[in-house]
Amino acid sequence: MNAVSEVAHIALALNEVPIACLIVEPSTTPSYENIVSYGHNLVNATRDSSRHAEIVAIDRALSGSVSSDMLRLSPSAIRTTTEKSSSSTTPPPPPPPTINSQQLKTRLDLILSPSYSATLSSLSDCTLYVNCEPCVMCAAALAKVRIKRVVYGCKNDRFGGCGSLCSMNDSSFYPNDSTHIGFEVVGGVGAEPAIDLLKNFYVQENELAPIEKRARDSKGEKRKRSK
Repeated sequence: MNAVSEVAHIALALNEVPIACLIVEPSTTPSYENIVSYGHNLVNATRDSSRHAEIVAIDRALSGSVSSDMLRLSPSAIRTTTEKSSSSTTPPPPPPPTINSQQLKTRLDLILSPSYSATLSSLSDCTLYVNCEPCVMCAAALAKVRIKRVVYGCKNDRFGGCGSLCSMNDSSFYPNDSTHIGFEVVGGVGAEPAIDLLKNFYVQENELAPIEKRARDSKGEKRKRSK
């Protein structure tokens, strides 16, 4: 989850909602080599509201990194980590010191390389780690590809599909579809850092959001846009 947090910082630097995930194969000796795919939100960058972290990660895992966001964005654009300067926001906290940032970056770069080929033929043995509960769309997609387990940080009270709004992970949710076998869910792992990171994003002004969705001031009133 600390590694997920570091990937989420990349999304934050790109002015994306800082939600990120890793798909990890099981191993008796866990390492970065067990990461077979990853994703972070690319909604703003691609102008595509479906490009949530989990969808990006699934696409990369099943397509050898040639997913729809990769067709529209160069790897260098996705890797950009230059933070936008803003006098009205506080810089995000540094990544956790327990993470070997260079080893993680090397693995993520490999996953984005044209020569990369995922070692898995299915996701049924893998665990997805994500810093926020998957939304209904993403939870349904994870059920469809038969992910084995999802470990998430904070709850998604408005759109959560793993228990908060509905339980798309439960096989009983699909009584007429035997292809949905459900998946295990573990929540609340690293919830506080995830919430802090999301707060850090939402105090910013999202320049790509519709005007009526822009940030509000401390009194709940719309901030006036400068001409």
